[in-house]
Amino acid sequence: MRIENIHERKFYEIESINENWSLRELKRQFNSALYERLAASRNKKKIKELDDQNQNQTTSANNSLLIANDKLSETNEKFAAVNKELAAVNKELAQVNENIKQYQEKQNEFINIISHELKTPIQAIIGYIELFLNNLKKNLNMGDV
Repeated sequence: MRIENIHERKFYEIESINENWSLRELKRQFNSALYERLAASRNKKKIKELDDQNQNQTTSANNSLLIANDKLSETNEKFAAVNKELAAVNKELAQVNENIKQYQEKQNEFINIISHELKTPIQAIIGYIELFLNNLKKNLNMGDV
């Protein structure tokens, strides 16, 4: 059901709400040209009252939309501030992560150096102990004979 005339459409909207019309009743009233009959009637007061009521509802709806828009703007500003804070924290975390990687590299380098420095003298000691044990075995084996 299409009503091209804005005033006529609003008239039927208001009347259907006020009179609690079903869809069937609304179609019946539209098909009987209620709006045109009232407009042609001498009771212009009724038409004016309905038009005023339409204006009041429109103003009220506009005010509600403005309030909702203000709240939405406030919320968007809060989100922008939170996003800015998150970006700063993210940047700081990236820097901390980079520092941790550098410390891990230094730790691995230190462990490799210490491992090498300890392994070198220990290898020499192990070599002398093996020589000593081999000589000891030979001496013990010769003494048995």
